[in-house]
Amino acid sequence: MFHSRKPNGLGAHEKACMCFHNAVQCPGRIGNPYIHLRLGRIAFESGDHDQAAEEMVRACMGGGPGMFTEDDTKYLEFMKTRADLDQIIESNF
Repeated sequence: MFHSRKPNGLGAHEKACMCFHNAVQCPGRIGNPYIHLRLGRIAFESGDHDQAAEEMVRACMGGGPGMFTEDDTKYLEFMKTRADLDQIIESNF
């Protein structure tokens, strides 16, 4: 999934991805909007925009677009190009 390896092992994005993928496997954590937002950010920064969109939509569905208010605006702007946020809000809130 991530190709930015450092000579001494995993890069920061790979380590973060592993941690959040492990976290989402814990009981009661699947669907956690915070975890999905972080997975989306990691995928976005690694260039996997399809995976980023999937994870960010999950975050938005679980926590609403307010999930993006504490992050860099580039993530919300990216979401606007990939999903109909109004429809997500209507369907989930």
